[in-house]
Amino acid sequence: MAFLSGSPTINTTTRSTAPWLDEQPYIREVMSDAQQLYKSDAPSYFPQSTVIGFSPQTQGALQAMESRALSGSPLQRAGMEQVLGTVQGDYLNANPFLTGAYNAASAPVIEQWRNQIAPGIDSAFSGAGRLGSGAYAQARNTSESTLGRSLTDMSSKMAYANYAAERQNQLNTARLAPGMAQSDYSDMGQLMSVGSAREGLEQAQLQDRISRFNWEQERPWNQLARYSGLVSGGYGAQQEVSSPLYSNPGANFLSGALGGAQVGDLFGYPGYGAIAGGLLGLF
Repeated sequence: MAFLSGSPTINTTTRSTAPWLDEQPYIREVMSDAQQLYKSDAPSYFPQSTVIGFSPQTQGALQAMESRALSGSPLQRAGMEQVLGTVQGDYLNANPFLTGAYNAASAPVIEQWRNQIAPGIDSAFSGAGRLGSGAYAQARNTSESTLGRSLTDMSSKMAYANYAAERQNQLNTARLAPGMAQSDYSDMGQLMSVGSAREGLEQAQLQDRISRFNWEQERPWNQLARYSGLVSGGYGAQQEVSSPLYSNPGANFLSGALGGAQVGDLFGYPGYGAIAGGLLGLF
């Protein structure tokens, strides 16, 4: 039954999504203000420097460090001279207290010989009546030689002890020499710290100028982007929606037939009214 098939009918509906009427004056005001702001010089960069300079305390500390680094430490210079003299052996034979120590140690020995040993020899040989004999002379010479050896031994031991102690000082100081030499660089390091602090401040000031320059370069583009975002849309639109409308011939025929039957019955034509109504329903 070909008469039951049908082709769709296209129905187009236009929907307007314009902004609310009470909202439209405000939108026009936003666009107007956006255009004025775009053409103006706003926004502007912070007018003052964004870098904080050195405080008086910091500046004074930096100047003191710089002065100390340039002149060096008097204690360090004295220590370096002492280390150098010790390493070079300047104090091996330069103990000013060695002679005094020797005299103090030898005096009791000499006094003992002079007051006890020599008089004892003289008394012994004098009592025996041999004061001028050869034996007497030998006894005196022996005691004097013994005294001399004792004093020499004492002097040698003291000199050796002094030499050994100073040699040990040389060895100990030699171990300190690398550290003392390295300490020379501490002043240089302090001076470099001062320079780094001042370079850091100059770098911050330079970056401040660069930031201001870049801000001015980018300001027109930023303004244009803001302006474009405000006026580019989103406040309303118009949309067309198309939808097909399909007809059902069979259903139309049945509904038309029922209606025609009722009309036919009303006028006394029960059969003919249903057929005529069905045919009209196909259209």
